[in-house]
Amino acid sequence: MNRRSFLQASFAAGALAAANNPGLSQIIGSSATKSSILQARGPEIVEGGHTIRLRGMNLGGWMLIEDYIIGLPWTEWKIREQFRKVLGAESYTAFFNAYDQAYIAEADIAFLACTGFP
Repeated sequence: MNRRSFLQASFAAGALAAANNPGLSQIIGSSATKSSILQARGPEIVEGGHTIRLRGMNLGGWMLIEDYIIGLPWTEWKIREQFRKVLGAESYTAFFNAYDQAYIAEADIAFLACTGFP
């Protein structure tokens, strides 16, 4: 499945889940209608006068091979094309299957959840 198909299917599944789950629709609707805006005040981020601490985790490269991470100045399809030329079809498939299985595993997601990243 290519990335565009994956994103379309994910969006459709999310929309269907929201349409079939009144509780989820209510949560999505209520957060979308709030009019508070995060603002920078010096080095702080504030919302309605209260300091907000943003936390996040970047899993860059997990679902997209980012050129600057591996030092190749191309898009993912071009990077994959070059890997296929160098490795051959069989080794290319084996390499990217291993890459997809090992880059971020369930244990990694579980660890992030334990550290407070839901």
